[in-house]
Amino acid sequence: MPETAVLYPTSVDTDMDIPPDQRSPIAIGIAWASRVMTISLTMVLPGLGGYWVDDKLGTKLVFMLAGFFLGMAAAMWQLLQLARHAGGGARSTDKTARSDATNRSTRCEPPDREGRSEP
Repeated sequence: MPETAVLYPTSVDTDMDIPPDQRSPIAIGIAWASRVMTISLTMVLPGLGGYWVDDKLGTKLVFMLAGFFLGMAAAMWQLLQLARHAGGGARSTDKTARSDATNRSTRCEPPDREGRSEP
């Protein structure tokens, strides 16, 4: 049965390189609560500001909708940043780390027609 090319890492790249969080569970919970509150306010406050501008200028829903869409876009950006940092830190955002991981891998070629594999 012919084999396909497989990448074998020469070093294990895990999250164990990141030191464990030394804060108390309450401190970690408060930090997450503040992140959630910040993202929530980022969604809502631009819309409320737009509502106030609409009220002052006499327009209907123009600035409020623009504010809510802007707030939603900003909140999504914050959520993506939060997921990127919580899910792997610099590994997921650093392009050189990915290319280094690829360079550390050894490529095994598939066997030739006679069934011999070349090193």
